[in-house]
Amino acid sequence: MEATLRPHDLGSTQWYVLWQLANNGPTVQRDFLNMLQVEKPTLSEVVSALVRKGFIEQTPAADDQRQRLLTITPTGLKLWQGLPDPIAYQMAWSIWYFFSFYQH
Repeated sequence: MEATLRPHDLGSTQWYVLWQLANNGPTVQRDFLNMLQVEKPTLSEVVSALVRKGFIEQTPAADDQRQRLLTITPTGLKLWQGLPDPIAYQMAWSIWYFFSFYQH
């Protein structure tokens, strides 16, 4: 997965944040703690990197100004739409390897 995402300057955790936002819309940052099973400092680094790259936006949540709402930006959506699916890629590679290995 990492090798598939490396050319796009993304890690797997960044990919998942983009996946969530592209497929499910704006999400409160704290919700990612449970989804990703990461600590707050790790999530803060991931979010900061995506904000810095211009792929997501971080704004105060309407119902609780202390919470941060994450939204994919047009730049992030364009990137997302052009990304290969690393899970499908890994599965295809594994199938190819399996059949290549057992045919010899």
